[in-house]
Amino acid sequence: SMLDWQVIGADSVTISNGIGTVPANGQRAVSPTQSTTYTLTARNARGEVTAIARVIVEEQPLAQFLACTASPATITAGEASTVSWSTANADSVNISNGIGAVDRAGSRTVTPAATTTYTLTATNARGPVSCTATVTVNPGTPVVQPPRIISFAANPTTITVGQSSTLT
Repeated sequence: SMLDWQVIGADSVTISNGIGTVPANGQRAVSPTQSTTYTLTARNARGEVTAIARVIVEEQPLAQFLACTASPATITAGEASTVSWSTANADSVNISNGIGAVDRAGSRTVTPAATTTYTLTATNARGPVSCTATVTVNPGTPVVQPPRIISFAANPTTITVGQSSTLT
């Protein structure tokens, strides 16, 4: 924030909170870590006057999830789902179940073998916030293969009436 002042008729001008003596007209950049009231004091032989300027420091907002989904939310075993997310005010984002650190917005394809809930955690200086995305896995239908004939032969393939052939 910028303190800006103009004073006339003063022999000395000071500003509180560690700034000290300043010229009658000027500006000073300040970066307090908490809300601070600055007092400007102007003096001459006839007296002293003061004015105040307050700089309010707001806390960083909490991290938040703007989106947190799994699509499709229900799959059959062996299929894939996409976990997607986006955040605001996050310094870092992590996803459970072995995924780990990810960008502050993005998506990840997952192929869980069983129903799985992914916990996404966004963190900043004020702490963590979480959301969950669940992928429900329905068991797959066993694939029934058509029958296969491995071999079938007649030996010998040519016979006369009354002879036999062996089928193998």
